[in-house]
Order: sequence, then C-alpha cells, then structure tokens
Amino acid sequence: SYLEIGLSHNPLAPYRMIDIENKTSIDMDKTTEPDYLMSSDVFFNRLKKGKTEFAADHKWDAIFIDGDHMAPQVYKDLCNSFDHLTDKGIIFMHDVLPWSYYMTIESPVGPTPATCQDAWKVLEYCLKYREDMNVCTIEENGGGLGVITKNLGSVRPMLPKEHNQFFQYKEYEKNKTVNMNTIKQDYIFDWIKDPTYNYDDEI
Repeated sequence: SYLEIGLSHNPLAPYRMIDIENKTSIDMDKTTEPDYLMSSDVFFNRLKKGKTEFAADHKWDAIFIDGDHMAPQVYKDLCNSFDHLTDKGIIFMHDVLPWSYYMTIESPVGPTPATCQDAWKVLEYCLKYREDMNVCTIEENGGGLGVITKNLGSVRPMLPKEHNQFFQYKEYEKNKTVNMNTIKQDYIFDWIKDPTYNYDDEI
C-alpha cells in the first residue's frame, strides 16, 4: 500500500507511475486530482478520528512526502507518516539534499529555483535525535531523496547533538554526504536490509 503527500502534475511522478491498487494521494490543489483534497494535517487528523475510509490505526507500506517544504511542516508530515507506517515500511522524502544555497531559501530568487527550501533540516535533526529511525539520503537531480525506516532494535551511529546546532546551510554543506548519511542509489536495497552497515566508503 502506498501514500503520497503532495501530488505532482508530472505524469512521471511516483503516484502516477506506481501500478498498485492500494494507493492514496493527498494534495490541496484540485487540479492535481488527489484522492483527498485537503492539507496533510487535516487528513491525518481525520484519519486518527476514524473519519476517512481507513481505520484510525491504518498503516501504509510506503509513504512519499513531497508537500510543503518548510521544515516545521515537513517534520509534522514525517511524524504523522511514521505513526502510520508498517514495521517494515519505508518513507521517502523529496528535496532534502540541496546542492545550492538558493535551493534552500523561501522565495525563488537566484540562479536555481528554491525547490528544497529548508526540508533538509528535518533529515539532519532525525540523524541527531531520532534513534527510532534509520535515515539515509540519496543524491538525485530533483533535490535529493531521504529514506527512512523504523529502527526495530539495531544500534546506528548518530550525528553529535552539537553538530550544526543552529542549522546553518554553510555548516550543512561541509562534508554533507557524510553528515547526511548519503549513499549511492545502487546500495539502497542493501541499506534497507541493514542500515547499520558503514557506507562511508561507498559514497
């Protein structure tokens, strides 16, 4: 089963490409024709109250987060999604590994569109504080992809709490592939099976 938060018009977007019966989309733009025309906050609130077609404790196997790109809302979407993720499920988060400062600002100013804004801060926060999550990132042309699974008991390295304490882009940019636990796309299935493996040499 699959849930997508933030539905794109792009015919090659995940929701439109994934060929399964049990898939659900949420978006506030009616022109994208989502299954649920509302904000993700409203959807999860209704879900928890049993006011959707799903049971209040319904869980998905895969969830793609690509809605609002400001860190507070991205983190809310992540927490709500994590609560409704199966034990062996996977959360994908788009636009969390920007390669330019201009991609991180709120307004589309500069040579590169502000496609990521500050969603990257959520992944760095989780790598420092969320021991219940396994987290890695993958470089890709759209702005980077975060991958999150449930940590069901393994011990994984955490970023030091003092790392980039005030979430500055210049600090993020320093050695970011190591600090954001970036792995090659070729290793993602291996990582999902064993997130504790040290992929530093594979970047």
